[in-house]
Amino acid sequence: MSSIAAFFLTIFLFLIFTATVFYFVFYRSKEGGDDERVEGSEAVVRVMDVSDVKLIEQKLGVVLPKEYADFLLCERPVCIDSTAIIDYAPAIIGATLEYRRGADGLPMWPDSYVYIGDESDACPYVIDCFDGSVMQLDKGDFRKPPISKFERFDDFISFYINVMNE
Repeated sequence: MSSIAAFFLTIFLFLIFTATVFYFVFYRSKEGGDDERVEGSEAVVRVMDVSDVKLIEQKLGVVLPKEYADFLLCERPVCIDSTAIIDYAPAIIGATLEYRRGADGLPMWPDSYVYIGDESDACPYVIDCFDGSVMQLDKGDFRKPPISKFERFDDFISFYINVMNE
C-alpha cells in the first residue's frame, strides 16, 4: 500500500471513529433517553399507587406513616432516586421481611420497622411505623446507634434534598 493510500485510510478511519464519539457525546446526549433526566426538571412520574401502599401495609402488618405513604404516591424530586427511597412494593416487602427474620445473622427487626431504601452501602433507611421516625441503620443492626435519625419522614426528605443539591 502506498503511503498516500495509508494516509487517506488513516484519515478515513479517524473521521469514522471521531464522528461516532461526537455523535454520542454532543448530539445524542441532548436528545435525552429513558434513563436520563432533564436538568432543571423538578419531578419524575410516580410508580406506586394506592393499591401498592395497601399491599405493603397488609403484608407487613403496619400502617405506614402518612408522610411516607403520601410521598410514595406523588411525583418525587429528581434527586431522590428509586434506590434511596424504593418505589416498588415487592422490594420493600421482601427486604423488610428479610430483616425481620434476622438477615445475615443480624438481630431481627421490630415489627414496626419498614425498609424504605439505602445508598447501596448495606446501611438501610428504615421508617418506624410506631412513631414515624426515619433512621439510617449501621449495616442494618438496629441495636447500634443509627448513623442518622429524623423525627419525621419530611425532615429526612428535606435533609436528603439539601445534601443532594450541594
